[in-house]
Amino acid sequence: MKIGLVMPVGWTELNDFIPPDVKLPAPLEFPFGSRLAAEFVRMGHEVHVFTLCHFTEGEIHAGRNGLHIHIAGYRDPFRMCYLDGFRVESNRLKKMIREYPCDIYNAHWQYEFARPVIEAGVPHIVTVRDNPWKGLWLFSPKAYRLMRLFLAYYVVRKARHLSVASPYMADYLRRWHRVKEDMPVIPNAVPVFDVNSVTREHHDNKIVFVEIANGFSSCKNVKNLLRAYGLLRKMDLGGKDVELRLYGWGYGPGEECEAWAKKHNLLEGVVFRKRMKQKELYREIAEIGDVFIHSSREESFGAVIVEAMGCGLATIVGKKSGACPWVAGHGETGLLVNVNDFQDMARVMRKLATDDEARRAYSEKAIRRAREVFSLEAVARQYLDMYTKFIG
Repeated sequence: MKIGLVMPVGWTELNDFIPPDVKLPAPLEFPFGSRLAAEFVRMGHEVHVFTLCHFTEGEIHAGRNGLHIHIAGYRDPFRMCYLDGFRVESNRLKKMIREYPCDIYNAHWQYEFARPVIEAGVPHIVTVRDNPWKGLWLFSPKAYRLMRLFLAYYVVRKARHLSVASPYMADYLRRWHRVKEDMPVIPNAVPVFDVNSVTREHHDNKIVFVEIANGFSSCKNVKNLLRAYGLLRKMDLGGKDVELRLYGWGYGPGEECEAWAKKHNLLEGVVFRKRMKQKELYREIAEIGDVFIHSSREESFGAVIVEAMGCGLATIVGKKSGACPWVAGHGETGLLVNVNDFQDMARVMRKLATDDEARRAYSEKAIRRAREVFSLEAVARQYLDMYTKFIG
């Protein structure tokens, strides 16, 4: 099968397919998409990736070993792109799509990567990955978010076929876009760390909570997590000690989160970790982490939850935080909480901190669910089955 993937990408996962003498512009980064493209090639298919990068003039074409990369550029300044709904960027991608015909095109995200496959008139599937209404509410600039909302309605109405990354997104499409057709639910594939390759640190009297987030925003809601953790430290923990480790952009030493915590006298017992490579992060939390607590108010999928599950951490996620409950198995791998109520968060944290047996049972189930549901091979086969169905 000749597969066209229209999406942002990251180059790290595609190194084997990029000639060593070719220098590509900085990507937008979508590691799952890149891993999926590479897996399709390994499964014997020809793959064409169509993408956009900033600060790119003209077209760039590269690739080898069955994978071909086609790159066009965004306009500069970027605000020009969203004044007309990425019309120029869509035309640039549409031109390349027509020049490199494939059996099926899968656009990931319902914005500038979906518009060109619809307007090119090629066989396509659009994978819907986020809720633009929530994006408009939670993020800025508002003009950009409003444009994405309008573009999403246009794309969903015009697309031939739709798929989603979680049941939460299927519910969103049925409620807000009145979509009645069945939509395949295919999750992101997330690398599962080999927990057998590390020796866990023994700290029976100290329970380490872990959070991974990028951006100290109201959506990530880490302020409430810090309030909950501060309250937890004042509770009777039956002789246990607790620690909270924060990872990600904005959570390192001297960064925004630490400054806020210092201002509100919530630094005690909190470790602010520098940003690190993914494998280093996995190894560290697998060695010392006990519970992954995700305070985010909204996730259309939640890859960090799967990453933590694969490292053997029990989970605490928001019961109404988008796809988070589904990713965590609706309580199979841990506990659900109201992330808008820091007192409820503290109570749930205390429960897992003091119940060793439950915590270990959740850990085992977390590893199993990460491997069985979110492996790359299983996810790639679901996509191929979907492509075959819609081509036929």
